[in-house]
Amino acid sequence: MISRRRILAALPLLLAAPALAQPFGGMRRIGVISMISRENDPRLGEFSRALADLGHVEGKNIAIEWRFSEDRMERLPLLVSDLLEQKVEVIVAAQTSAIEAARRQTATVPIVFIAAYDPVGSGFAKSLARPGLNITGVSNNVANLAPRQLELVRLAVPHASRIAVVLNPRNRATAQVRREYEEAAAKLGVQLSVIQAGTAEQLLAAVGAARSLGVQALVVQSDGIFFVTRVALVETLAAQKLPALFTQVQNVEAGGLMSYGPDAVENFRRGAYYVDRLLKGAKAAELPIEHPTKIELTINARTAGALGLTLPNSLLQQAVRILK
Repeated sequence: MISRRRILAALPLLLAAPALAQPFGGMRRIGVISMISRENDPRLGEFSRALADLGHVEGKNIAIEWRFSEDRMERLPLLVSDLLEQKVEVIVAAQTSAIEAARRQTATVPIVFIAAYDPVGSGFAKSLARPGLNITGVSNNVANLAPRQLELVRLAVPHASRIAVVLNPRNRATAQVRREYEEAAAKLGVQLSVIQAGTAEQLLAAVGAARSLGVQALVVQSDGIFFVTRVALVETLAAQKLPALFTQVQNVEAGGLMSYGPDAVENFRRGAYYVDRLLKGAKAAELPIEHPTKIELTINARTAGALGLTLPNSLLQQAVRILK
């Protein structure tokens, strides 16, 4: 028989066992799906930190199932299926293609998007104020950036009469974005070339040949492929002595000349806010879709010098950040 002393000695351990198991059993589980790996996308770290600031600490009270397609769109459906098998409570989709893949497989699990150019036009929501479906998040669409971006390029490169815009034809927003640049170029009186690239290899080859086609400057649109290839891309531009304006500041930090667009890091932070609301019982159908509020110009002065450009004060004074 077990003595009374042994029972009393073991009692604290028996009482503690459920408490030790509870955090694991009560762990909330979310899925994150992106075409860009965590190592290549520092913005994902900001997402995790923003979640922690809201009380959701990975490994403590929340489990994050990270899934990356490594730039291969055909892998996205399989990754979504895997997340659904893991019984995640929320799916965070970092790119439009990831949103589309998730939408095709679930109409019940909430989906939070980090960047969607036209959520309503893409069928992700019925309206911005009241999405009405299981999808919500932060749009990266700012009312037609094309005219302003082309104006900034002309300020930096006054002699540029032919400017190219670089687009990914696989991105469903490309057709609309192309029209915006064509209209803006016509009003500004510049010739516009359109460079389309759906892979990193196509991107580097097309940019490498741009100078020979008479292109004097470029605008590189926001896209996952262009982001993950940003270092090789700016090296190719430097070899061609081609100035370029990007939408995302990370391309300028990698050596690009300028960026003008919404703060993508802030989009990831706001994505954490949506996850927090959903885990606390809110419904995706009722959470309004947000638009970026910060549109900033960043300039890399070192790159300008390497390109032989003397940037006017009228341009420099508009920059919120100048890398020297």
